[in-house]
Amino acid sequence: MVFIAMVLLFIRFAWLIVLPFLDLPTYPFVLLISMALYLLMELTSIITAGLLSSRKGDLKYVYLAPLMVVFYRPYYALIRMWAYLGWLTKRESRW
Repeated sequence: MVFIAMVLLFIRFAWLIVLPFLDLPTYPFVLLISMALYLLMELTSIITAGLLSSRKGDLKYVYLAPLMVVFYRPYYALIRMWAYLGWLTKRESRW
């Protein structure tokens, strides 16, 4: 599972780098559709958690879902990419 996540993360970054060179006018639309799909997946997770969880008090933070999709998820992907590249190059971890 971790290996698949690593491979898909590298594919996503390679795709985002190559895409502007292939067809520039479609780049904003592809990014917009990607963000919309991420938002749909996030809202599906929230709805599922709301239906299955006994802690309904955490649902008051649902309004933060669009912020997570636009800012947190790409930032988290960059951090994961940096960590994977550090692991592949055998760099020492430090806090």
